[in-house]
Amino acid sequence: MPDLVDSLISNGREERNLEFKQTMNWFDPATKSKVVKSSMAITNLRDGGSIVFGMERQPNDSYVAAGMKQDDYDSFKQDDVSVEVNNYADPFVELVVQKVSRDGKLFVIIQIREFLDFPVICKRDGAERLRNGAIYVRPAGRLKLWSCRAKSICARFWIWR
Repeated sequence: MPDLVDSLISNGREERNLEFKQTMNWFDPATKSKVVKSSMAITNLRDGGSIVFGMERQPNDSYVAAGMKQDDYDSFKQDDVSVEVNNYADPFVELVVQKVSRDGKLFVIIQIREFLDFPVICKRDGAERLRNGAIYVRPAGRLKLWSCRAKSICARFWIWR
């Protein structure tokens, strides 16, 4: 498992399919909303991607592997994360929560699989600007939002791209 952490954090910067977060506690509603939105954006990418918790952003926009607080690390559980994400996602987002230790530091990695047949749409409103009918994507740069009210229109758009 340390090889996975090393491969994800080795260059110290985010990629289109890789998002870094500082130590966060799953029981914080803002954390849940951020994970939901990021998971839906990443599942809508070719090959999916990962969210790594325990990375600290530096003034030059690089990241260092700082690790997580023990309580924050302990708060992340597979079933809790999967249920929360899929309370908002349609269709279902496949993800795996992994807990790893590297050099005495704790990290949580959420690996998110690419959608299978149709892009994932947010099916209800929520905190952190989660919007019913929105499709989230993570292009190079910032998180983007495509708003679409009908699943069939979004599916046709995706196929025509």
